[in-house]
Amino acid sequence: MKLRYRRSIQFLFLILALLTLLTGCVSSGGDGGKDREPIDVTPVYRAPVASGVDVYESGVLSVDISDRQKGYINVRYFGNSSQVVLSLSSGNEAVATNVYNYFIVASDQYNAFPLSFGDGTYALAVFEHLEGDSYVQVFELSFDVAIAEEFGPFLYPNWYVSYTADSEVFALAGTIAQGSYSELEVVEKVYNYVVENITYDESMPYTVQSTYTPSLDYVLQIRTGICLDYASVMTAMLRAQDIPTKLVFGYVEGNIYHAWIDVYVDEVGWVNGVIRFDGTSWIRMDPTFASSQGSKNKDLAEFVGSGSNYQSMHYF
Repeated sequence: MKLRYRRSIQFLFLILALLTLLTGCVSSGGDGGKDREPIDVTPVYRAPVASGVDVYESGVLSVDISDRQKGYINVRYFGNSSQVVLSLSSGNEAVATNVYNYFIVASDQYNAFPLSFGDGTYALAVFEHLEGDSYVQVFELSFDVAIAEEFGPFLYPNWYVSYTADSEVFALAGTIAQGSYSELEVVEKVYNYVVENITYDESMPYTVQSTYTPSLDYVLQIRTGICLDYASVMTAMLRAQDIPTKLVFGYVEGNIYHAWIDVYVDEVGWVNGVIRFDGTSWIRMDPTFASSQGSKNKDLAEFVGSGSNYQSMHYF
């Protein structure tokens, strides 16, 4: 699964629709609601704890499912294989794709993996590479999940959205959100920061490997990346504000693998695909297509905003 992403065309971001909503529905007077106190934007770090209460081990793997009711499990691989696949599947027929495959590496600490399918029975299997296209299964586990918090899988750091309380991306989320009067305004500020400060790497899609996971602080440092970098950085910042955010993998135009985000805010619910409010259309929250140039190309606006060009496959 090589991550090939659409070459960036001149990007755009129709933030005017969002601003219209912010000034139209938040206002308690003629000042756009700014007579109220700003909301608390102190970053919230939800640590994916491996408490050790319910742990399963093999010679090369340790799986801690103690806190699965929060929406995640913890896995640590300590074998010698350089190519390892973790497969997490569910019998939940309501989800778009019932199998998620991760390319994992050896680590001296646990890594969190979201239980994106929601409630139900999960099957976990781990495979080590032998040669060519051959793998051998070295671990399997089946377990039941009843998630206590609806948005739990999309509030914690995980394999593709990895950060700690000491990460720059975590602290920066609070700085960017300062002076916000609503969650919508937080989303706006974080979105604007990401699309204005990270440029698209034109060559990386042709060299990136299937094992690639973003180093979020490094992306902030070099200020360039591919769609997964854009989406992961914004996901981390919004989760640091305790705003449920899905990192979405899927396809655009039918066959171009891409990453974007969906966001849940109390005022409107999930912002995914096309959201309409009082006759005003919102486009999909796609930080890659909105990046850098701020182009107002009408055709691209219609492409991003239609929703029909996007096919969501995986949520992290």
